[in-house]
Amino acid sequence: MRALTIPLIFEAGRIAANLTDCVMYNPFPEISAGVQFPLSRLVSGYLNGHYSLKELYGYVERLERWAREEVKFRTPKQLNTLVELTAIPFCFLLNRIISSQSLIFAPEMQFYIVRQEREKAVLKMLQKMRNAELSAIKKADARKISKVNEIEGLLLGYPECCVSSFVKLKKERAEGKNVPSPEKVIAEEFIECGLAKITVDVIKGKLSPNGLPEESYSLFATNFYPCSLKCANAIEVGRSYGRFLDSIAENVFLSGIITNMASILAVCVEMGLYHTDIVKGFKRDASFHSQVMAKVYELLRN
Repeated sequence: MRALTIPLIFEAGRIAANLTDCVMYNPFPEISAGVQFPLSRLVSGYLNGHYSLKELYGYVERLERWAREEVKFRTPKQLNTLVELTAIPFCFLLNRIISSQSLIFAPEMQFYIVRQEREKAVLKMLQKMRNAELSAIKKADARKISKVNEIEGLLLGYPECCVSSFVKLKKERAEGKNVPSPEKVIAEEFIECGLAKITVDVIKGKLSPNGLPEESYSLFATNFYPCSLKCANAIEVGRSYGRFLDSIAENVFLSGIITNMASILAVCVEMGLYHTDIVKGFKRDASFHSQVMAKVYELLRN
C-alpha cells in the first residue's frame, strides 16, 4: 500500500469496500497531458467546419484506444492489492461541471478506475454518457449536460438523493433560473456548520483530539457534492468507508477527508464567501486552491 499515493488509495478503496464498481481518478497525468493538444485541435477543427461530429468522435475514440494501450504498461501492480482493477481512459468534449446556459467546449481526458469483472457494464455506462454529450452538442442544448451528470453520478456510486439534487440544480441553472450552483450550496453550508473554521484549524496543525465532526463523513469522495453535508445517506456511506479504510491503511481516510475539506474551503474563499488569515504569505499570482492544497499535502506528509 505504501507505493500508492493517498489520493489514489482514498478513491480506489471505495471499489475494494464494495461501495461502487467505478471511481474517477487520473493516475496517468502524463497520458492525459499528451493527448490534450491533439484533442483541442480536433475540437477546434470541428468548430471551424473541417469535419463532422461523427468524424470528431471517431478521432477521439482513436486517442482513447491509444491511451488504453499505454495504460497497460504503466498501471502499478500495487493497484490490484485488494481487488483486480483496470483503468479506462475517456474523453469529454464539453465542460460538464460549470453551470451555463450555453455549451462550453473544454476537451479533456479523464480516467475511470474500474473493478475488472464489471468492465463491460461500465463501458456501457460510459457509452450512455457519450450519447448524452453527443445529444447536447447536436441540439446545442446545455440542459442536456445534466444527463451526463446523472449517469456519471450513478456510475460512481453516489447516493441517489445527492445525484438528483446536483442534476436538478444544474438543469435549472442551464434553463436560466436564479438558483445557486451545487458548489455554492455546499460552500455556504460548509461555513454555516463550522467546517470552514475547523479546516483552517487543521491546516494550522490544530486537529481536535475528538476528530472531525459527523458532517465531514459526507465528503467521502473527491469532487463529490452531497445534497447536504448532513445527508444521512452520504454520512452512512462515509462511515462505512471509514471503517473499511481504517482496517487496511492507517490515517488514509482521515487524510482523504481533510483534503476534500481543504478543497471546499478553497471554493468558499475563491467565491468570496469566507475570509481567513491563512492567505497571509500566499502568492498573489497563484490560485488560493493550489496553494492551500499544497499546504495540506505538506501537513499530511509530516
